[in-house]
Amino acid sequence: SFTLPSGFSLFTPEKKITIGNKAGSFVWEVKIDNGKLSVKRQLKFSERVFPLTDYPDFKILMDYWNNPWYRQIILVTGK
Repeated sequence: SFTLPSGFSLFTPEKKITIGNKAGSFVWEVKIDNGKLSVKRQLKFSERVFPLTDYPDFKILMDYWNNPWYRQIILVTGK
């Protein structure tokens, strides 16, 4: 969490994504409250070692985690 500098605003839309399956969960949340930006990016696994049958669920979580759009926040000035 941090306070936006004066003259800056959030271009990245406020959003919450929660994905849960047999392999675990992924959370991405961007929200603004009273000029304070909060970003949550979380990956939790249900097991340390996955059976081969759970690989498709594991891949879904890793695809979200590795998506560059869920690793950046875009701010704009002059708005």
